[in-house]
Amino acid sequence: MKKAFTRPALEVTGLRHPELVREVAHLVHRRTGIQLGQKQFDMIASRLMKRFIVLGLGGPDEYLAYLRENAHTETDALVTLITTHHTFFFREYTQFEYLASDFLPRYLPILRAAGRKTLRVWSAACSSGQEAYSLAMFLGHYLAANAPDVDYEIIGTDVDAESVELARNGVYAWNEIKEIPAHYLAGAWSRGNGDIAEFARIKNEFRGRCRFEVGSLFDARDPAGCAEFDLIFCRNVFIYFDVRQIKTVVSSLLRRLTPEGLLCTGLSESLTGLALPVRALGPSVFVKKASLVMAKTPKPKEGATAVARPEAPVPAARPINVLCVDDSITILTLLRRALTAEHGFNVVAVAKNGFEAAEALRKHAVDVMTLDIHMPEQGGLEYLERNYAAGHPPVLMLSSVSREDTELAVSCVRAGASDYVEKPSFATLLERGDELRTKLKTLVGNRASKVSSRDLAGFTAGFACAPDAASLETGLRIVCAAESDLPRLKAFWGAKPSIRVPTVACITGAGSLDRVARELGASAWPKVTVLDPTIAAFEERGLALASFGSGFQALRVRYRDRKVSILVFGEPDSAVVEAVRGWQGAQLVFEDCGKQYSKLADSALVVPVTSFLHHSDDFLRRK
Repeated sequence: MKKAFTRPALEVTGLRHPELVREVAHLVHRRTGIQLGQKQFDMIASRLMKRFIVLGLGGPDEYLAYLRENAHTETDALVTLITTHHTFFFREYTQFEYLASDFLPRYLPILRAAGRKTLRVWSAACSSGQEAYSLAMFLGHYLAANAPDVDYEIIGTDVDAESVELARNGVYAWNEIKEIPAHYLAGAWSRGNGDIAEFARIKNEFRGRCRFEVGSLFDARDPAGCAEFDLIFCRNVFIYFDVRQIKTVVSSLLRRLTPEGLLCTGLSESLTGLALPVRALGPSVFVKKASLVMAKTPKPKEGATAVARPEAPVPAARPINVLCVDDSITILTLLRRALTAEHGFNVVAVAKNGFEAAEALRKHAVDVMTLDIHMPEQGGLEYLERNYAAGHPPVLMLSSVSREDTELAVSCVRAGASDYVEKPSFATLLERGDELRTKLKTLVGNRASKVSSRDLAGFTAGFACAPDAASLETGLRIVCAAESDLPRLKAFWGAKPSIRVPTVACITGAGSLDRVARELGASAWPKVTVLDPTIAAFEERGLALASFGSGFQALRVRYRDRKVSILVFGEPDSAVVEAVRGWQGAQLVFEDCGKQYSKLADSALVVPVTSFLHHSDDFLRRK
């Protein structure tokens, strides 16, 4: 029987139990070579807490005894626990751009001149395989378009056996797969059905070219028996090593790199000042220092000697000019933060609807456009249907509508859109920002080979999730608004919200709810009723009205066990904000009025009114 894991046991973990931390660090170092010092102790302590709970142990003393009794098998678990880190597909896309623009056009003639037709790639410290499969998708598309006579093979190694097994399996959460640019996603993945609909597997065309095995960067053996590689990725792992170990690992990697091959490290991992025999050519991409890169013409004239020359510095690329189209002030602010010159972008103009977007295109040189779906006057789909034609910049849909909303997503793709990103928030800007930048760069870089709208629409339809319509009827939607918001409420409900969702409007400052009911009765609702202050009777069809002061609290008491979505119009006062925040487990959606609502960033959505219903329906029908 598992023991209860008490809070005091947690508090003596980590730095307060140095003997355990030192022993864990020693075991992991002996198995992997990873140097774990004082600055990693907090991380070790945090991860050990999870291990105590999994094993059902009472605290660090019991775990230390368990570790000493089961050192061999438990060390495997510790390696998984300590070395597993966050990774994602097409991470640090700048390096993929360098491969396409510089390395591959230069290197493939050298490969052919050597009588070889297979590019050998090593994904060292491959974790659970996202990097290797990103390279597979990238090389598959690039070689098919530019060098169909050349194939590729990828070896992935990692010190963690569990991560290697995940990589071999090639199955990932669907939410991870959605972040892959459409140019590479199409035709590469198969989504599960039924109980496994939230997962997808890489297709054999790519999986069959990747092999994975357990291996340490300090291992003297050649990975998978390959003595030489044309391209080596070893990224975001040097944070675990000291300077001496980094030099040892890089020297080992260079011994396995062909004379003209390329080594890629993490963008934050500088090799400067380490006296290593490498020369930087681009963003954390290196060749051997003694290497002289052959001129791009692969075959000299008969009788002549091939002339070698040093590689010229890579010229700085012109920033990508972006037009951002969205009616949300907050989203436009986030886009400006994400698309900076530092990342290679320039937001040349913004627009809040389709009409303004068309005008901005006439005035500015635009490379790519982000486009919202729901906007006033002219939405994104209508804009595409009226304006998209040959020569139009690529379009990335950036919307609060989930990609699983197949009808809208497919309609936008058929009308000309090339890819899709769900809108970021202040809380998700870092994560969504990487996805946004990668997809924009992919659209611009692959404009000439855009995926056909038919193929794109086909796999976009694969994102579909059958909505749980029945759950809409068992949920509850509460709209909070002031009397001054009534004209906007009428326009809002003119959008024909789902009347299957029981809905209550809690009004602040209304002199007469009967008068409000008459005004709203002319909108989309077939029936509008006024609730008594205790909410004793609530006919769950049509729209019900209540005073916010007494009605909201009564609703919270009566329907505390329901799934509830709360939509807040305008700029509410502090009393309204505190009241809605007090409803535990409810979805909170605030209108984007240009305020950042920083205190609500972790608990509420801040979006334009045009996105209210889609967020609300998505939440209520989610199983």
